[in-house]
Amino acid sequence: MADALASPPSHRDRNSLAGVGTRLSGNEETPRHQAQAVVGVRLITTDGFEAIAYPTDRAAYGRLCRLLTQGNLKADKAECHLGFEGHFADGRRQVFIALPPEDFASSPTFAPG
Repeated sequence: MADALASPPSHRDRNSLAGVGTRLSGNEETPRHQAQAVVGVRLITTDGFEAIAYPTDRAAYGRLCRLLTQGNLKADKAECHLGFEGHFADGRRQVFIALPPEDFASSPTFAPG
């Protein structure tokens, strides 16, 4: 899982499972049958909250798909409307990583070291 967290989903893929790939567990010589799927989705709510969600098992992946489907049904084509509550309503067996806003470092409340 640590390797998966080191390579977050593409910044272009938001509220979508598009671009889900496969990463080899090990190195280039690792046999293809030992490949491990790494699934992560960058979620963005309608109020601007961002998080990366990593489902840890098949059931969690199914719940994440359901969340994205519900968000797609609420929005126009090529959009996905997720509310903050939607992120965590059924987040069992998901690893969420909250992302700071893009302007966080310039925020007056941010005081580095």
